[in-house]
Amino acid sequence: MIRAIADGIDPALTKVAEVLTEEVEGVEADADVTDAADLMASRQIRCLPVVEDGKVVGIMSLGDIAIKHEDSLRRREDFGRRRKRGKR
Repeated sequence: MIRAIADGIDPALTKVAEVLTEEVEGVEADADVTDAADLMASRQIRCLPVVEDGKVVGIMSLGDIAIKHEDSLRRREDFGRRRKRGKR
């Protein structure tokens, strides 16, 4: 929709087929998140279809990566605090 508005197109009068991205990038479900993030950065895209056995099984977004990264950092910090206190 951002691209449509930037191009001066009225979204209320436009069909999805008129503004969709035809050359879609995607990743396999077993792909490494870092590789997917690198692909998203290099192609300047915010979402990737996730494919398994040739079928789309989900969408991975930059937000998904940020949430997982934040959770991972939080777990590491918690582990570090527990370790300092002598607990695991």
